[in-house]
Amino acid sequence: MSEGATDRGASRDGVSVVVRVHNRRDTVAAALDSILAQTSPPARILAVDDASDDGSADFIEQTYGDAVTLVRRAARGGPGAAANSGLEAVETPFVAFLDSDDVWHPLFLERMTLALGAAPEASLVYCDFRRRFARYGLDAPGLCSVPSVLDEDVRTPILSLSLILARTRALRRMGGFREDVRIGEDLDMALRLAAERPDALAHLSLSLATYRVGADNITHDHERLLKDYARVLDDLLELPRFSERRERRAEMLRRRIIGGLKRRAVARWLAAEPTRPASLIVVAGPGGEEAVRRSLDSAAAQRSPPIDAVVVHPADAVVPSASRAELPFPVRDYARAPGVGLASALQHAAAACIGEIVLFLIAGDRLTGDALDRHRRAFSASASPVHLSYGGLPDRPTPPPLGRAPARAALQAAKHAIPGRLSTIAVSRRVLTGLPSLPDGADGTAWLAVTARVLAEDGLAVRLTGPVLAEAGSLQPVETPAVAALFDALCDGAAGRVLRGLADAAADDAAAGRTAFEGAYDGPAAFDPIW
Repeated sequence: MSEGATDRGASRDGVSVVVRVHNRRDTVAAALDSILAQTSPPARILAVDDASDDGSADFIEQTYGDAVTLVRRAARGGPGAAANSGLEAVETPFVAFLDSDDVWHPLFLERMTLALGAAPEASLVYCDFRRRFARYGLDAPGLCSVPSVLDEDVRTPILSLSLILARTRALRRMGGFREDVRIGEDLDMALRLAAERPDALAHLSLSLATYRVGADNITHDHERLLKDYARVLDDLLELPRFSERRERRAEMLRRRIIGGLKRRAVARWLAAEPTRPASLIVVAGPGGEEAVRRSLDSAAAQRSPPIDAVVVHPADAVVPSASRAELPFPVRDYARAPGVGLASALQHAAAACIGEIVLFLIAGDRLTGDALDRHRRAFSASASPVHLSYGGLPDRPTPPPLGRAPARAALQAAKHAIPGRLSTIAVSRRVLTGLPSLPDGADGTAWLAVTARVLAEDGLAVRLTGPVLAEAGSLQPVETPAVAALFDALCDGAAGRVLRGLADAAADDAAAGRTAFEGAYDGPAAFDPIW
């Protein structure tokens, strides 16, 4: 019999949420608020306080009252013991967990219950996530791949309980979570379930949770992480399903050590003064040299200005002979050839640059004082390749996030106009100049051509959670036919066929009235669209 044969799929009335808390007085409110903001609310919220001594339990009780059931543990037992205390108190057929320093997207329970209901053979469903570096105002997508975790690439994160919705009886059948490790109890549970049946774990490829990276995250204890991972690994290798991999134990531990070293390296990169060399491309327009100069001056005022700049002029424009010798970087002028679209011109101009990353400015737009450093730092936010960073406008400070899957992210960029303005983007020069010729459309769609094609190269897009422009011209609406024409051009080739398939699926969803599952962006107050 399949795991969900008598459950008939998950429903909001059958879901309890367990929040594990230990000395999280400053972060637990955001976690609990994200549960209360769910479009499909749970039947019960259980906060398990694992003997906090910072007033976390009293704060929860006084702030949330009857909305949250508080379970107080007299002595600290660790993450596994706290999870088991919550699991013991659950009375619903389905349970989700949220760590007290993480937050959920408002659609987490709605989408996850649908996914688990559609997979009656699965014991749990897990989703992808975003990694938020609040100290630096950065937000990067993450990806989970749990069934192959023993053969994983070191860039693939280990599963977190904040990403799962499970059948309560399945967790109880496994005896709950192990309590003898501080790190890895979630991975152990998932792989013990997977050892029973290959289809025990279902993956929902949407980023529905945010992991907030802080200095006090338990996973920053790299020595403890490796020690506990080794204990979990040894026990898993005793299971029949994984026994043939015992001779590869040393290689698995080596990969885990490398993964820990990479996480440490990312922390050092982010904390250090950003020095990545950057170039600037300014797109000249009706404002003439005066507008170009305002943009160049805003770049010159950065703590560490770009190392060079290129000004791209319209094909019919007279290239000015104005002196720019006083600027702290050389400036070259590039005139677009007749018939060459802006996207192609940007690619050609980037080939003349020497920086590792390239920023774009529409003439007249001005950078905030720290914009260049923030873009530089974004390219150090992951051990995986970062191909693009993007920030907000003065009146639209935080753009929605782009997903991890390249084709989905490209489609999302087109559908929700993210980031929507060329001046908010920085890209890897190597990736941009290595692409086939970008499709040329209306100048107003150049940002989409750059974003979609760069993302299709399987790199990350890191979001800057704040404005990168101190001044920006008004957004000129682009007519739907222009976007459609560009989209058709983007859909050429193998990657384009994936993009086209996703677009067709989105059209089918719309025809079936399922668009309510997709967020709409109306400004900073609206929740993020998801992919």
